[in-house]
Amino acid sequence: MDHAKQSPEAAKAMTEAATKNINCIECHKGIAHELPNMAGGFQKDFEKPSMKLQQHKVQREQTLLSW
Repeated sequence: MDHAKQSPEAAKAMTEAATKNINCIECHKGIAHELPNMAGGFQKDFEKPSMKLQQHKVQREQTLLSW
């Protein structure tokens, strides 16, 4: 980054971030890609994989117990 080509506010913020070893994403997250909607309902996206994992654990335990 060439701070001389930035606005004074941006140059100041970038200089401060650099001294704190803060990367671009920490300040600019959600700029290039839209952040996920965390307002609710996202948990259901994890229910099926979680249920499958639990079923796998139960099956593995039953297999071990049957030996």
